[in-house]
Amino acid sequence: MKMDVLIAVSCMAASSYAAETSSVVEDGGSWVWKWLSFMLSRSSVYVTLVAIILFNFAATFFKNKFLKTSHLNLDGENDRKHWSMHSGQPKWNPHDSKLGIHGTNCTPSDDDTESIKERLREAEVTMAAIKAELEQTKKTNLSLENSLEELERDRSNSEEVLIKMKMAGSLELENLRKENASYERQLERAKDEINSLTRKMEVLQREARISESALSDQQNLMDRLETTRAEMEAIKTQLKGIKIERDTAVRLASEQIYKMTPDERPIDTGSMHRRELIEEMIDMELKRMREEVEANERNQEQLLSRAESYMETTLNSGVEGDVDAGCTSYDPSSPIIHRNALGDAPPVYNCPDDTFSPTTHITTETALTAT
Repeated sequence: MKMDVLIAVSCMAASSYAAETSSVVEDGGSWVWKWLSFMLSRSSVYVTLVAIILFNFAATFFKNKFLKTSHLNLDGENDRKHWSMHSGQPKWNPHDSKLGIHGTNCTPSDDDTESIKERLREAEVTMAAIKAELEQTKKTNLSLENSLEELERDRSNSEEVLIKMKMAGSLELENLRKENASYERQLERAKDEINSLTRKMEVLQREARISESALSDQQNLMDRLETTRAEMEAIKTQLKGIKIERDTAVRLASEQIYKMTPDERPIDTGSMHRRELIEEMIDMELKRMREEVEANERNQEQLLSRAESYMETTLNSGVEGDVDAGCTSYDPSSPIIHRNALGDAPPVYNCPDDTFSPTTHITTETALTAT
């Protein structure tokens, strides 16, 4: 009976141990439970169970051999039927001196031996089941330990991954800062380039305005040159007319002198001297007029050459200037009259060095009057 009780207790303890071990393993457990599970697992459990079984066999053997007690009976047939390893114990009758502690008959019999053998076989089956459960529990424990190790490795790997991610994030942030700094420098350079391009555009606009003014000045100079050429042609025509008039006047004066009769001609040396004086004055005036015409032509040619050189200089440098610093520009409000010996030519405009002086103005009429 004690063996049955011990087997039942050991089965209950093993099942409760398996449940507690599984719950402890599932919940993570503490170091104390891990130590207890190590002490109660594997070979220690088997050794404990074998020791309990041997102790039960020894105790039963000594009781059956040396203890002589009166026969013990069960209370009834129903108690015998309901007796089993897990069904509990029969009723206890303390007033019955013939019964043992658990109410069983201490006198061995064949039926009891068979029942004990049957119970031993059941105990062996139960032990095999317990061993199988323990093996399964061991495998479960090992799988849980492996799972815990995998979880630990995964956690360590996760920590390493997090550290790597943090390092990668910091490196990426640093790269972004560097790129931002480079973009800011590029933006500053672009602003400087824009400012330089703006200044260049302003310079080009000023140059364009200067070029436009130079072109307008060139057009004005061309117009002035055309006007000057027209004036030169008019002056040449006037000079030709003056020359013709002068030659005509000299010829008429000479003819009038030579048409005089011998009686009308002066005989005295004073008249001859005056005649020679008149002829000399006429020759001098003709010579002076020819020199003036030649000087006028030279001045006009110089004016044209200066105007052309000024135009070339203006086109090349874009700087405005006068055609000639020594000549005045055309201004109708300030006419400069040419020398006019006969006084019948219209006023024209030219350089001031070609103007006459009242003290040097000598005409044919004054020369004839002087005679």
